Amino acid sequence: MLDWEQHFREAVLAVGRQLFGPMLQERIDQIDAQFQPLPQQRRIGRRRFEVSTLFGDVTVERDDYLGEDGGHCPADAALGLEGSATPGLARRISRAAAQQPYGAASRDLAEYGAIRVDERQIHRVVQRIAPAVEPWLASLPESQQAVPVMYVSCDGTGTPMRQEELTDRKGKQPDGSAQTREVKLGALFPQHRTDAEGHPVRDYESTS
Repeated sequence: MLDWEQHFREAVLAVGRQLFGPMLQERIDQIDAQFQPLPQQRRIGRRRFEVSTLFGDVTVERDDYLGEDGGHCPADAALGLEGSATPGLARRISRAAAQQPYGAASRDLAEYGAIRVDERQIHRVVQRIAPAVEPWLASLPESQQAVPVMYVSCDGTGTPMRQEELTDRKGKQPDGSAQTREVKLGALFPQHRTDAEGHPVRDYESTS
């Protein structure tokens, strides 16, 4: 049942991609036809471009201009494309990447929305959007809620290593050799509340 359901979702997205691609191309054609270039802008021609959407990648063609400030594609700016990603896809990428590492974000997007973007593409979208978001973040009022308790914890564990990585390392083996090297990990997290029995409860998803 699971495989059948997933295959059906893929089929629905494929149909959506077939419908969305021509619609996007039609909108690009309208934008290019209405664009009035500046005197220093020279039209290079029509170029093929792969756009990542919520339905998957679609290939379109749009006008490309060259001016004193470099290349410019009117449709990219008018449609709000973030690199090669549509605004809808960029929104979901940003939301997923804000909650977890890029690799986990990539896997969750594929699992929850059948959206396949790799870590490098997520990184590029985030790097493109982040500078525009920073002024908004700076304008937000600072939280007035005090943090009663801040925990700082650390620990270490032995990790098996290749022999060449253990040269001259003292260990706990009978002959004094080592089989592992220590990996250290630190964690910081706040606590605002306790449970029904008075035990401290760390704030949800607050650990760094």
